[in-house]
Amino acid sequence: MRTPRKATATPFPVLAAGGSFIDAVLRGHYDEWDLAGLGLGRDWTTVFITPQFTTSRHVVALIFAPGARQPSLVVKVPRCPGDNEGVLREADMLWQLGVLGGDQVEGVPRVVAALDLSGHTVLVETPLTGPALDPDRVAADLPVAVALGVDFIDSLPCTRPAAGNEGWYERTVQRPLQALELLLPGEDELADLVGRTHEALEPLRLAQLPSVFEHADLSHPNLLIGPAGRLQVMDWERASAYGLPGHDLTFYLQYLSESAEQAFERPAQLAAFDTAFGRDGWAREPLRQHLVRRDIDPALLPALVLATWARSASTLAFRLAAESAEPVGQAQGAEAGRGGAVPGGPEVQAAQPGAAADHPAHAVDAGAGPVSAPAGHAPCGPAEVRQAVFGDRDFWLWRHAATAGVL
Repeated sequence: MRTPRKATATPFPVLAAGGSFIDAVLRGHYDEWDLAGLGLGRDWTTVFITPQFTTSRHVVALIFAPGARQPSLVVKVPRCPGDNEGVLREADMLWQLGVLGGDQVEGVPRVVAALDLSGHTVLVETPLTGPALDPDRVAADLPVAVALGVDFIDSLPCTRPAAGNEGWYERTVQRPLQALELLLPGEDELADLVGRTHEALEPLRLAQLPSVFEHADLSHPNLLIGPAGRLQVMDWERASAYGLPGHDLTFYLQYLSESAEQAFERPAQLAAFDTAFGRDGWAREPLRQHLVRRDIDPALLPALVLATWARSASTLAFRLAAESAEPVGQAQGAEAGRGGAVPGGPEVQAAQPGAAADHPAHAVDAGAGPVSAPAGHAPCGPAEVRQAVFGDRDFWLWRHAATAGVL
């Protein structure tokens, strides 16, 4: 396994006629990154994809060798100039996963390089290929989908033993909820829900739990079925090296339940939750077995399910604020992939292994959520944040799990 190169401050490339920014970067580092060893010749085709999800922060480029049906590389750049935290974090999380998990974790991208170019971070990864584990495929064979996810999540490493994991509740539950309350001050319904959640989680707070590596977004379109019939998982920018046991599997099984029932509206999604996690729910047994394999008391299962949705909902407002805000003092740059330099402000710190873990106050994930907006960003208006949070599926699931008495 090769470790990613450290990002360095490099002069912004001068683009050849008809070439893109990303093409120039790849040509400038072709030998250094051994792109020939990754199956890429000196000529290629670049296809740009702009994800349509509201909180997506990247433009993605797929790099194809001539005549190839599968890409040789995936390149990510921020959609907004200076918004480098997401790509830096994904690079760091993948590097840490490679170190902590070794060969145990299959089906994840490998970082080729993370490079800072005039305030724009470029992340280059190996591709994942195979059919998407989309709702139709899940509905066609739910047991297979369950087995795929359980196998992958079981392979994610334990990163801190229970006996040495002091302060885990504050880090993984209390701080994200505090961040959400600070973003929506004066919301009585939210304050009541947070208080009710902490009360219900009191047995969990008193338990000794290990930390686990956590993806935090195991659902379509981040899931593929690889050539060997194993789950492949992309988009690790929300990951945490010190996550909560059971979070990934709870999130994943809810996605499967919604897919199996074709539940795409809120009432149907809540019904899918009841079917999966209610007192006789089918998802309880695979989750219980997973907890036993992690040496966790399965009696904590209901509390861990509730904690999953509280944590997941708590990250949305901050992610939306960071996504929708323009960096202060920076002009809007040229569209990623177009000719010309993308103007930006001060160059970001070089990306290097451990960067995100060393600065948890700026980590946008469920393990160490921030308690304030990142420096240089102005949060979007409170009405927009409130609408986003109270309209989000994860918030509905959190409220339902805390108030409906189904667990």
